Amino acid sequence: MNWKEVNHELGNIDLYWLDFILKGYLKEGAKILDAGCGEGRNIHYCLKNQMDVFGIDQNPEALHFLRLIANKHKLDNVEARFQQMRLDKLLFPDQTFDTIICNAVLHFASDKNHFNKMIEEMSRVLKSKGALFIRTMTDLYFSDSTLKLKENIVDLGQKNLRYVINSDQFIDQMNRIGFSLIEPYKEVLVQGKHSMGTFMLCKE
Repeated sequence: MNWKEVNHELGNIDLYWLDFILKGYLKEGAKILDAGCGEGRNIHYCLKNQMDVFGIDQNPEALHFLRLIANKHKLDNVEARFQQMRLDKLLFPDQTFDTIICNAVLHFASDKNHFNKMIEEMSRVLKSKGALFIRTMTDLYFSDSTLKLKENIVDLGQKNLRYVINSDQFIDQMNRIGFSLIEPYKEVLVQGKHSMGTFMLCKE
């Protein structure tokens, strides 16, 4: 199989989310929410295999593109599946989903309260024993002297603000609300500019 065939099957999937799938953490028959789906690059595989997948985003153009792809794969109820919605105000009932992916979204939180509300909402709509995949910016890269922090906000220049977490403190927070790690979290440096953390968690 050449790279074009692999791309046709998987799309431009995040490698850490692919790792989650290949390790069997995405259970057969799971009801999936991509919280911040954009144009659907991380659910191409799910769409292609007609999985029970939903997505939310605040970008209507991206959602329009994603619905076209979903229709191509003959997924039902496309308008209801992919909606314009805020992550801190999810319009789903409690314990709706078996798996939630939230990739490169949480670091756009405006402050700690906003960040916590997004976490609370994902926890609310996730079923007991459900899996939560999170990838977000961490403070690993930044030293005390270079980190321009005010309540966990870092300025990357030109008013490009991001909310960064301390990974150990984040795990303590998640433990307190009933989550445990499926496997050890990972942190990587990205082009010597910032760091990203990947967290695979299970709800009690």
